[in-house]
Amino acid sequence: MRKKALIVLVWITRQMERLDRSRDGQFQKLLENRLLLPLIRIGLTANFLTGVRVVISLLIITYLAFNVANGYNPDFPLYDRMRLLLLLLVAYVTDAFDGPLAKLSRRLGYPASRHGAHLDPLADKVLTLPIVAYYLMSVSLESRVIMLLTIAGDLAATWIRSVAGKNGITIPSNIFGKYKMAFLCAAIAALVLWYPESQGWFLVLATVSLTCGTVSVVSHLLKLREELALKAQ
Repeated sequence: MRKKALIVLVWITRQMERLDRSRDGQFQKLLENRLLLPLIRIGLTANFLTGVRVVISLLIITYLAFNVANGYNPDFPLYDRMRLLLLLLVAYVTDAFDGPLAKLSRRLGYPASRHGAHLDPLADKVLTLPIVAYYLMSVSLESRVIMLLTIAGDLAATWIRSVAGKNGITIPSNIFGKYKMAFLCAAIAALVLWYPESQGWFLVLATVSLTCGTVSVVSHLLKLREELALKAQ
């Protein structure tokens, strides 16, 4: 039974990745010609975009820590909500473009850092997990469970990548990981912008994110197991 479930999981992953590639074909060409190529020519790198996301994450963490120190309040004033939302949108844009920028740079023969594949998912976690943790005690029990499982899943993904890195293995991102991040970003944006009224939306979006994230982690684990088995031969 477990073997059949794993076969189904691998098949679904491949079908979604195939659908994603076919859907993005024309858009990808337009994106590369009109945006990514000019950015590469002026010297912009994927690691720079990832670094921008880390800086934004640190700014958000600083604000949240300041808020905790001066009396915890998740119901931010409107102008603080707008500032946080603007920072999040810029961070989301860097997350959307650093992957395609890195792939195009490699394809064109530009030097690329080997650490980028590991830095990008770490930057995602530095951006999302502190915000999730900040709202942890202010949401419903159901949302709290989803948040804790999301944190556990991200820690598991980090551990898998750490083990892979120590063995010289690169675990590429998959389509489920992309959808997980997209839905989690939407859930966080809803909390920041409309809390407390948006808790229902957060629960729905975060549940979809957790489902995609779980499949992504299992896929990464299977990939790591496969690569370790090949190295052992």
